[in-house]
Amino acid sequence: MNKPVDEVFWVTDYQAKGDGESVDTSAIQAAIDACHRAGGGRVVLPPGRYVTSTLYLKDQVRLCLQGGAELLGSRKAADYPMDNPGSGEIGEPCSGEVLSGNEYIQALIVAHKASNVAIEGTGVIDGRGQQDAFPALINGKKDGTQRPMLIRFVQCTNIRFHQVTLKDASSWCLHLVDCDDVHIQAIKISNRANRNNDGIDLDGCGNVFIADCQISAKDDAICLKSSSGRSCENVFVRNCVLSSDTAGIKLGTSSRAGFKNVIVSDCVIRKTAMAGIKLICVDGGTLDNVHMHDLVMEDVEGPIFIRLGNRGAAYFTPEPDGGPIPVGCLRNVTLRNIQARVRLAPPDTDEVQEHLRPFLRGGPRTRLGMLMTGIPGHPLTGLKLDNIDILFPGLGDVDPRQPPVPDDEKRYPEQCFFGPLPAYGLFLRHAEDVELSRIRLRYEGHEKRPAMILDDVHECSLKDVTLQADGACAMQMQSVSDIAVSGCRVRGKPASLIAADAEDQSRICLDHNRLDQGTQPFSLPSSTI
Repeated sequence: MNKPVDEVFWVTDYQAKGDGESVDTSAIQAAIDACHRAGGGRVVLPPGRYVTSTLYLKDQVRLCLQGGAELLGSRKAADYPMDNPGSGEIGEPCSGEVLSGNEYIQALIVAHKASNVAIEGTGVIDGRGQQDAFPALINGKKDGTQRPMLIRFVQCTNIRFHQVTLKDASSWCLHLVDCDDVHIQAIKISNRANRNNDGIDLDGCGNVFIADCQISAKDDAICLKSSSGRSCENVFVRNCVLSSDTAGIKLGTSSRAGFKNVIVSDCVIRKTAMAGIKLICVDGGTLDNVHMHDLVMEDVEGPIFIRLGNRGAAYFTPEPDGGPIPVGCLRNVTLRNIQARVRLAPPDTDEVQEHLRPFLRGGPRTRLGMLMTGIPGHPLTGLKLDNIDILFPGLGDVDPRQPPVPDDEKRYPEQCFFGPLPAYGLFLRHAEDVELSRIRLRYEGHEKRPAMILDDVHECSLKDVTLQADGACAMQMQSVSDIAVSGCRVRGKPASLIAADAEDQSRICLDHNRLDQGTQPFSLPSSTI
């Protein structure tokens, strides 16, 4: 960012007490205003505990927290004004919405249309957002709840977050809306004090760099959104350690204008429920050119969830003719060099968000495996998976009573809503132009489900894939065409490599696959998918 003149404005010179009891809002805001009037500089908080309500950052101001400085959010909801710029998400009362209008507006630190602003230093910003002060529900309902976010910047440019620790918001932690040229480096986020505790949310932002961060969040750790007519694009994330109860990296759910040019690399996702990676496009946008590589996932439930759907939330960008939102497009996704170890979380733990429990079909089994799916007539396209190695827990025998996996194209997209998957590894549906290479799927314990299921998949190559299987087949395919399977190796003793009906078998080309004696190339399926 373009650094302003390095003049220093000490908040203590403006009568900030920093004693943990006095409310220092006016003093800190006075220092910010003076810095802005002077043409820019640093507003510095020396060691101390500064209680404050909402602060407003302005052009050319760097808020610096020295080591030992704590900026403490007021624990009174009334101290957070309601006239702040919010997010486009408040305009759509769609199924699955998790925050109310108030929660999208209130925040501890706000910047609007500011440029060259920063929050930095080795101090701490603590929202003190526990539910005793900011209940997520009142009399069992969300009506009237007020849960401020920690930081919201709207329509800002050249912004920087460096080294600071952010913790305990009562809802989202760091929320950036329609911002450009964002640099986030070496910050720490611990956001587990309440519900809907995201780490970083980018809504319609461009040219974003996130590196060397540690994020532990009760909800999504890093989440890209598009709730207006602007896509979230040119986003680079690297060398971060992420932990979450719902997703390590998520694109969506809000996807009105989509996502373009997103690169995530050299990250560790650990102790994460539901999914390490979620790529979701359900509101008419285009998700295009997303590359994720060199990732390690430790103790995750579903490693990867990819969903093109038709929820059709318009937010503040309806169609010109007032008609329904058309189905979007999810294409050109590359996932490469990923290692993951999947674990089965115990049922009814805090790792499942409370509002999701009533929707789960089949308990924690619903959150295992990888679901990648479009909808009929709207396939995923250009999907490439290369050098993926995943170890799953075996879940025993196939349940003959298991219902088919629904398309459920209008529903809020969470993998757990689709029920347990009939494949322990990958369930791929409604896709074309797919490359699966150097994939290794294996399990611990006892497992009779196939490693992969392909349903309504076309122009797909599987090359040098290693699958562990001990049931009826290693793979099952249905309604497929132009499938090439080469150099595939099966570990275990399944009855066949591929279960498919005679017509589908005629559309599958096998070449130089290594099968143990007793494993046939093809068999007929015992059931439809």
